[in-house]
Amino acid sequence: MEKPDMDRRLKINQIAAAAASVIALATAAPASAALVLGTQPGDPYLPGLGMVHNNGTQSSNVVTGTLNSAGDVTYASPSNLNTNGNGFAQVNGPFSQIQVLPTAAAFAIGAINWSLNLNQGQGGTALPAFLNISVFPTVGAPEFLNGIALSTGENRFSLFDNSGATFSSVLFNIVAANHTTPEDIDSLRQVEIGTASPVGVGTRGGGVPEPTSWTMMIVGFMGMGAALRARRRLTVTG
Repeated sequence: MEKPDMDRRLKINQIAAAAASVIALATAAPASAALVLGTQPGDPYLPGLGMVHNNGTQSSNVVTGTLNSAGDVTYASPSNLNTNGNGFAQVNGPFSQIQVLPTAAAFAIGAINWSLNLNQGQGGTALPAFLNISVFPTVGAPEFLNGIALSTGENRFSLFDNSGATFSSVLFNIVAANHTTPEDIDSLRQVEIGTASPVGVGTRGGGVPEPTSWTMMIVGFMGMGAALRARRRLTVTG
């Protein structure tokens, strides 16, 4: 996929995520019961998923990896991204938003494992910090899992849809405790993807904000968009 097409696809998904988030939060609709998120300490990754390996391709805010013979996987962000060389792909920031998607829609994401690394040192992530996930099914409207607490160091997750649905992409946003300020983190690591959803696997704990947080979350998505646009303008003019 050419970079202009990828940029358009990323921008469309980001706009859809922001708009759908505001609608969903304004109506206080809970996240889909079909989405299954693994968040517990020591929770094992979903078995049998393929490792995404770095293929050496990167350009400013886009890094490309390869999922075995299934095809390429793109990591895209408004922030600059870098890889850590060959092997099991690690995408370095700092960044507060990153999207994972098949580069040429050669396959769909049936399940995904990943790790986010938070650095709480000088200039690093302030706690508490939270992860908001926007999932784009191959069929149907976007779905959301919001207000997932993050801790210092490695934060491991797994995600799939228990109804068997697959995803065209997954978008991660990291925000501060007020749900209005984007919060930078160090890296996305250990991404594994399966092309089929493991239907029938038991559910694990997820995270959805309390009703009193809906208004703050709505304002937050607007504030995040403004902050990301400002950051991009600074990058271009700098």
